[in-house]
Amino acid sequence: MPGRRSGSHADSPISHADVWRLAIPLIDAHGDGAVIRAAELSDESFNAGDLDSWHLWLQVMTAVEQFQSQTPLGAVH
Repeated sequence: MPGRRSGSHADSPISHADVWRLAIPLIDAHGDGAVIRAAELSDESFNAGDLDSWHLWLQVMTAVEQFQSQTPLGAVH
């Protein structure tokens, strides 16, 4: 999870559950801005040299994009 300072994320695999545990509250808190917030957190982690958190936030950003791009139930195609 965020805060680890490893040189390689290979030593600590990130589960889909971990990604979604961060993505859902981020979406709840930031709505359409959740992708931007995840990108900001990713940049902050990278700039701090925290590559594990950087990788995690990139995955969270992808999960948020996937979640937000889903067609709502009942939508007309």
